[in-house]
This record gives sequence, structure tokens and C-alpha cells, in this order.
Amino acid sequence: MGESPAAMALQAISFAARKHQGQYRRDGKTPYAAHPMRVLAVMSTLFEVQEPEMLAAAVLHDTIEDTTTDWDDLSERFGDQVANYVALLSRD
Repeated sequence: MGESPAAMALQAISFAARKHQGQYRRDGKTPYAAHPMRVLAVMSTLFEVQEPEMLAAAVLHDTIEDTTTDWDDLSERFGDQVANYVALLSRD
């Protein structure tokens, strides 16, 4: 898609936050969106991943299994590669 890692990650963060709106972690208090944001932080800082598609997939990894988002939605918005990465990380 030719975007900087930060630009694509920011778009993915916004998308994931909207899709996970109203969902909470098992404690019933923590917004679910905190989890994919932590995954992004680990990928980018600990593992020094800079590839925009990988960072976007890190943020979006639960959208297919935990929201109404499907592969087509991700492909249209973020490209086939991101959609494929997310699909590989999703349970059927």
C-alpha cells in the first residue's frame, strides 16, 4: 500500500478500536482494544518490526474472530496481505 509504518498502524488502530467498541477483557473493566494495542507495542518495540502490513495485522488480529469484520473488509481497507495475515491468526 506504500504507506509508512506509522500511518498504516494508526489507521489499523482506529479501525480496531471502532470494531471492538463495547467489548471488554475478561475482567469486565478493560476495553478489549487495549489487547491489540499491546500486541502492536510488543511487535514494534520488542521485536522491532517495521513492516506496515505486519504492524497492521498485529492490531487487527482479533477483528475477524471477535467482530463482524471479515476478510473482504480488511482486504478492501488494508490490502490482501494484511487480510491474509489476520486470517492466518484467526480461529475458524
